[in-house]
Parts: sequence; structure tokens; C-alpha cells
Amino acid sequence: MIDLNKIGKRIQEERKYLRRISQEKMAEDLGMYQADISNMEKAKSGSGITDLVKLDMIADYFDMPLETLLFGRRQDQMEKYYGTKVGTMGCISTIALLMKGIDYDMLPPMWRANDWRNM
Repeated sequence: MIDLNKIGKRIQEERKYLRRISQEKMAEDLGMYQADISNMEKAKSGSGITDLVKLDMIADYFDMPLETLLFGRRQDQMEKYYGTKVGTMGCISTIALLMKGIDYDMLPPMWRANDWRNM
């Protein structure tokens, strides 16, 4: 299952420590409120932390693949691990199901991370 707290921490670390951007600046750039950014970083319910559109917008803002924001791996690391190119659209269904709380083991085998190369 996807750890929402880790996603919030990745957003905060990228914004605060790597980019040195305030919550206010990031919110302004993304057309959001500062409180939205703060609540997402804290993984608060209702903050949009489970909204793939918002997460994709944040990943684009940081110029990183959505997979990196969600799982903490860079695209090149994933490609090396899986032995093939792993595209964002190839795993969106899996990500959406995991974020809704579906158990990873309940996913069809071809949707599991170690089988994405077969998609």
C-alpha cells in the first residue's frame, strides 16, 4: 500500500530543503492555498494527498516523475530495477487502486510492480 505520510514528507523535503521554496510560493505557483500545501505535507485527510491529479501537478512542478513522488524512486532507478522502461501511464491504474487502499497482493499479477515489464 502507498504510504501517504511518506508522500507528504517527499513533498516537504523537495519543497523546503531541495528547492528552498516556501509553502506560500508553491501554493501561488500551483493555484492552491498555503493551507493545502501544509495539509498535504502532513498527509491530512481531505487535503488532496490522495488526488492523483494534484499529485501529478506537484510532480510536474518539481520536474520529477509521479512514481518518484509516490514511491521515492527515480525513473532511471526503476528502469534499471525492472530492466525496461516504466512509463507513468503503465502504472496509473495500479497507483489509483493502491491509493484507495486495495491490498497489493489482491492486484492482478501483471499489475504488480515486479510484473510491469510485461505490460
